[in-house]
Parts: sequence; structure tokens; C-alpha cells
Amino acid sequence: MNSSLVETAKRIRSPSGSTRRALMGLALLFFVVAGVFAVRSFPREALERANWWLLGAVGILGPLITIGLNAWEFQVQGRSLGQQISRPDALQISVMSTAANLLPLPGAVVVRGKRLAQGGSTLRDISSITIGSGLVWIGCTAVACSVGLALLQGWAFAGLVLGCGVVAASVGLRVFSKPTTARFETGAQLIAVESTLAVVSAGRMFFIVIGLGIQISAGQALALGISGALASAAGVFPAGLGVREALAAGIASLVDLPASVGYTATAADRVAGLVILALVTGLLVLTARTDEPSQIEATGRSTSGRAKSEQL
Repeated sequence: MNSSLVETAKRIRSPSGSTRRALMGLALLFFVVAGVFAVRSFPREALERANWWLLGAVGILGPLITIGLNAWEFQVQGRSLGQQISRPDALQISVMSTAANLLPLPGAVVVRGKRLAQGGSTLRDISSITIGSGLVWIGCTAVACSVGLALLQGWAFAGLVLGCGVVAASVGLRVFSKPTTARFETGAQLIAVESTLAVVSAGRMFFIVIGLGIQISAGQALALGISGALASAAGVFPAGLGVREALAAGIASLVDLPASVGYTATAADRVAGLVILALVTGLLVLTARTDEPSQIEATGRSTSGRAKSEQL
């Protein structure tokens, strides 16, 4: 399904600056509407013992760091295909990808695939780095989860999770590295960004639970962090809506936490993420330039010739 989505994206004309600004405005609307629904569904009783200073800090810093890491991930993907993607462009694409994922389809595949196709990359190469990145992310998150489980319950079950994570990351790296000649460099960068995303996800859960006045260990937070990766794998649900919370509740029960803690912490994390994404998107809309198309410069090996030859 990802391949057909990328192929469709490649046929779409490159949007003008004003069109991109309109798309960012649409993304802003998506985040605001989703944020309203998230706030309305949040359990109010969970805020009775809340540390508002801590919740505010993690609610602002957590999503901002994640947005930056997602942009870095996209830059690594572009670099693996011989494209040099600027930081502002990567930030815009990352925000629009997140907005697209609010739809009941893997919208980020379309948005990122379209941008990479504009740089001359082939459908096969775009599919490889997209699938490979996803597998590495799931693998790194599973490894982090296994560490948390080992700290809590020993290596009996954690070893199985660790093995699955290593296999997923290894297969992902192999798939990701097919289109690139700088395999070690881009592969190491991908491992670094996906591992950091896994740790940041666990850190957000840890400090949110503490901010809600509930005790939690680092091991429990690491285990809860995998809920986001598993929910995102179910791409037919808008941004893993509801699935992530349900998974977090189930995982919480496995690591000696009430299911309600996993659900509430994940819901709070979602609310904070949507609010910050709305603010960042609004800022990008105000600062976006409409007189120039966004730039992606091909560097290293040229992919445009291959792209044209395969289309003939």
C-alpha cells in the first residue's frame, strides 16, 4: 500500500509557495480540531494532584524536541537518496506529515514521498527508505522497551522483546541501505535519530506521569514508550487515535501500573503534542515564504537520471 501511495504522490505537481502556505493552514486546522476533541475526552479527575509547572515544561519541550527529531529523520532519509534537505523545509514537511497522519491512512508516506520524488528519487528507492525507517524506529523502540521490562521483571519476556527489536532494526537497516552508497554513515544516523526518539518518547511518559502525581520508574516509562510505535504501525487509524491509549493501558498492566495510568498519561501526551503542533504550524504559516518554491538540492550521486529512465 505504501508503494502505491508514493507512486500517486509522484504524479502530483510541485505546489507553489502560496499552495504550501494553504496546506500548512489546513494542517493547523487539523491540529486545532483534533486538540479540541483530545481535551474534551481527557479525564478531568487526573488533574487533581497535578504539578502544573512540570506538566507545562514537558508539554512544551517534549513535542518541540520530537518535531525537531522528526525533521532530522527526514533529512537523513533525503541524504540517503543523495538529496540535501534544508532544516526549515524538513520542519515544514514533518509538520504536514503529522497532520496527514490524522487522516485514516498513512498520510506521512504521501507527504514525504512527494517531497523526495521532487528531488528525482525513484519509487523503489523512496519505498525502501520509508519502510526501512519505520522498521528501524519500531526496532529501536522495542529495544528500549525490553530494557524497561528487564529492569522490572528480568530477561524472560524482555529477551523476546529484545530479539524482535534487533531483528526489526536489522531488517530495516538492510532495506533502508539499498538505495544509498553511504550505507554506514546514513545507517548510523538513522539508528541515532530513532534511538533518540524512543528515549524521548519514554521521557515524555515518565515526566507526564510524575507531573500527574503518580509514582513511576524509568523501567515502566521505557516499557510504556512502545505504545506510540505500535499504534503508528496501525496506519488505518488516524494518528493511532484511541489505539495508542488502549495499548498504553494494556502495557501499564504488564509493568505493575494501573491501566488508567497508561491511558491518562498517553492522553495527556497527545493533548500537549497537538497544542504545540498547532502553535508551531501557526508560526510556520506566518513565516512561510510564498515567492519561492522550497528547495531540495541533489548532492552526491544523481538520482534524477534514474527516475526519468524508469518512467519512460
